[in-house]
Amino acid sequence: MVLCSVNVQCSQAGQGFGDGGSKQPRSPATKPGKRRKEVAGVKSGDNKAVQRAVKLVEEQEGKGRRPSGTRPVDPREASRGKVEYVKVTDWGSGNPEELGGLQMDGNSQVVETGGNPDQPFYEALARRLELLQKQGALGVAQLPGGKPLPDFQRWAFARDHYLQYLSDMHAVHAALEGSIARAAQEVAAPSSVAAGTQQQQRLLQWLGLFGAEQGLDRAEPLLQDLAAVRPQQEHISASSSSSSNGGSSSAHSPTQHAAAYASYISSLGRLCRAAEGPQELEEAVLRLLGNAFIVLLMHLTSGGRIAAAAAQKLDLAAGGALAFHSSYPVLDARLGEGAKPLEAFVSATNSLGAAMDEDQREGLMEELGKAMTKTSMLLMPLAREA
Repeated sequence: MVLCSVNVQCSQAGQGFGDGGSKQPRSPATKPGKRRKEVAGVKSGDNKAVQRAVKLVEEQEGKGRRPSGTRPVDPREASRGKVEYVKVTDWGSGNPEELGGLQMDGNSQVVETGGNPDQPFYEALARRLELLQKQGALGVAQLPGGKPLPDFQRWAFARDHYLQYLSDMHAVHAALEGSIARAAQEVAAPSSVAAGTQQQQRLLQWLGLFGAEQGLDRAEPLLQDLAAVRPQQEHISASSSSSSNGGSSSAHSPTQHAAAYASYISSLGRLCRAAEGPQELEEAVLRLLGNAFIVLLMHLTSGGRIAAAAAQKLDLAAGGALAFHSSYPVLDARLGEGAKPLEAFVSATNSLGAAMDEDQREGLMEELGKAMTKTSMLLMPLAREA
């Protein structure tokens, strides 16, 4: 499975979409010649930490043993943007809140590593994702039925597919943002199991680094894009189905994958209220933040290439449907016009790690494999050929 390394050339999110050759500005409000503000705590070039992790994949390719049945990482495929997913073999009872233990094809053991406590947390997380990937812990490389996934260049990017992708992304981002806000409320409540303790302040600090005030929330911009794209697609669908029974009235509701993941994230937020002690509360917050990191990482890295392709093939700019990737009004208000979302994300992640001890950082990392597996499945609506 190739996810940590997929589309990493897009990690200049905030400077435009797609490959490094594009100089398209992030926001129309950015004035030509105006130097973008560098976020405190992020040195110039540090937002390439994921690229460095990919380089490690290339250097270490072929070293050590891989679990049987897992596919080696091909850096050439990664550079082309080839994405591969897991195959769910058992959805269990169908209750979304029980989908934390989805049964996948293929099992593997993860190499544990303590890492360097002085290493920036963003780089430590990127390295852990690389290790998970190399150990095959992110699933197997096949779609349901075993059909190979088409190369990124062959993705059709039909408007209908993109609309479904936006709908799925909105379900997950809305659940994530709501869960972080609810978790913060529960931690701050006088009835919290951490009330009046240093832990209460620590957990609030952690949650605040990924809260709405940081300016990285995406649910509202996704609604803007859905409002722009949906009428155009409905017009196309109505024209093409005039002599048929038409489409389903539930079209573009979140897919099963997205609804299940959104429900899982919401359940993590509710665990903060149900926690019976400080340790359970801390574990719930760490699991929630692990998912927040992966969801935002995907958006700010591989999401850039997706946006570039969709913008070109669907003329999204003309339709005003680029808010998901270009509109950051709260971030601009906090850091100044033209602030880079990826650098803000890296800075928040590093601050989070600096506020944790080794066990707490490891507790968050334990959620990464599950979160990456679930998040990768959100791209499936787009992975279709014409």
